[in-house]
Amino acid sequence: MDSSYPYLMPKAYANMGDNIPSVLSDTIGTIFRAECQVLRSLSHWSGGILETERSIHEAYINVIQDSKYFLYIENQFFITQPSGEKNVFNGIADALYYRILKAYREKAPYHVYVVLPLLPAFEGELGTGTGTCIQAITYWNYKSICRGSTSLYQRLSKIIKDPSLYISFCGLRTYGMLQDKIVTELVYVHSKLLIADDQVAIIGSANINDRSLLGRRDSEMAIIIKDTHFLDKEKGRPHDAGKFCYSLRNAIFREHLGLMSNSEADIPLRDPSSKSFSDGVWMKTAVGNTRIYEEVFHCLPSDKMLSFRDLRDYQMLPTLADSDPEQARRRLKDIRGYLVVFPFFFLCKEKLALTLSTKERYLPISVWT
Repeated sequence: MDSSYPYLMPKAYANMGDNIPSVLSDTIGTIFRAECQVLRSLSHWSGGILETERSIHEAYINVIQDSKYFLYIENQFFITQPSGEKNVFNGIADALYYRILKAYREKAPYHVYVVLPLLPAFEGELGTGTGTCIQAITYWNYKSICRGSTSLYQRLSKIIKDPSLYISFCGLRTYGMLQDKIVTELVYVHSKLLIADDQVAIIGSANINDRSLLGRRDSEMAIIIKDTHFLDKEKGRPHDAGKFCYSLRNAIFREHLGLMSNSEADIPLRDPSSKSFSDGVWMKTAVGNTRIYEEVFHCLPSDKMLSFRDLRDYQMLPTLADSDPEQARRRLKDIRGYLVVFPFFFLCKEKLALTLSTKERYLPISVWT
């Protein structure tokens, strides 16, 4: 045992799998056997240990580097920069960048699916004095994803003509009735999940940002799960699929794509690395849903809102939901699941970074990253 780390040790290891309380075994459904390891972000101030532990960060990097076919990432934030940047230090961006370049140079099928909140959950209204915090997080997300020379998408585009062949960013949205009126709202993604190749998953509390991953800041916990039992080979699946990771990823994709009631839905889901799935199913669904939502509701955020003025003007236009509710309902019947496109150009003409005129500017940058 390493004396640097405090451990809670079980009284015995024998027959641990046979001692699941009946109240749990009766309610949790299918049980899968897998190798599991607890991961942490912990340091002296948060856990009393002598050496800072960043095993969640290390596991993310290792799983990304070792992935062969695809990655699915669902996270509340995406704040990461290349090595050498002075304000953000986690290595997620570099790990994704080099793994995608490897697939490109080898001409191998590979795809990264990223699902994020369409907007951060901070109070305030964009384009007003109350929106400083939400704009600050939006700035760092876009700086990491697609804006500026250090963003992942811009770095890839210098070598790969169309990075969307290898990585896609999406969000989630839904609609319903409120006091007899059709309304919509984004689905706020709060998950912290990574699935690689239907064989490995990391599930926990850590966001993709320095606060969660560096170890010396927020304390976090996660579990890395490696499948030890695999499904039989099936048509359309070019790789071995672990029973747990495949079932989890398949359930998530079915929900996002609106395929829950379709018994044949898992057939196109078997190979997420293929272009026929990434373009023909995933992005086709996201693009179709996005168009309908914009037509019916003039949703925020949108690629049609390049500036604060665009935002105000666009939201002042009459919506189909208001002018013709019956037609709006007919259009919404074509919505499939919850998946929508993450808008790369939303407020791209505005400076969203904190300015000297705001009180939040005098907080350390680490508060936002």
